[in-house]
Amino acid sequence: MVRIVTPIWLALLAGSLTLHPVQKASADNQSVQPADAVSVPTASSSAEKLQRRFSTEVRPLLERYCFSCHGSKRPKASLDLSRETTLSEIAANPSRLNQILQRVVDEEMPPPSVPRRPDAAERNAIIGWIRDLNDHEARHNAGD
Repeated sequence: MVRIVTPIWLALLAGSLTLHPVQKASADNQSVQPADAVSVPTASSSAEKLQRRFSTEVRPLLERYCFSCHGSKRPKASLDLSRETTLSEIAANPSRLNQILQRVVDEEMPPPSVPRRPDAAERNAIIGWIRDLNDHEARHNAGD
């Protein structure tokens, strides 16, 4: 007999597992009350966190280091990073997003010739956010 074990997180994503509140006894052991609810991240909460991170962490870095060349006024390489402000707009072009990711990882962008470049922590914030967005989109589109 072959036994297949499904990780809990996979079952949750697939919707085949439902979490119910645990019951705990009160101090007098006479009555049973629901325990604190278990919070499971949803796709919408994940998207909200990504959007908030973009607005508060990533977009300010793009404004500081990228918009002078890739903003709305004569964008180099026809790449205007200032247009997209929502997750769905940014995620709509995964090929371009992955090109941007690779160039930031390889430290090609911003180019070494510009006077201001992000430090390691700022670069990692951009890289981490793009990777998290890619992961979010993969989970969101699983089964399509």
